Amino acid sequence: MHTERGDVHEHCACLRRRKGYRLRAENLSRERGYAVECAYDGAQALALLESRDISLVLMDIMMPVMDGISAMVKIRERSNVPP
Repeated sequence: MHTERGDVHEHCACLRRRKGYRLRAENLSRERGYAVECAYDGAQALALLESRDISLVLMDIMMPVMDGISAMVKIRERSNVPP
């Protein structure tokens, strides 16, 4: 799936704590036309999602500061996107 629209890319948030998994997810997302933004813990993830228009989120469940499940609950509280 190629998501590029002219000069604009869809943005993907890669929220992973482990470097190997994060790099793999970043590369796969870029190959599919996404501009990738990264965060390394749940609190950074929330800040990133509030500051950017993100189309896709790849999130680790076990992250420091705030785990992925807690972060997703907070994202769902603030989002109007259907589950």
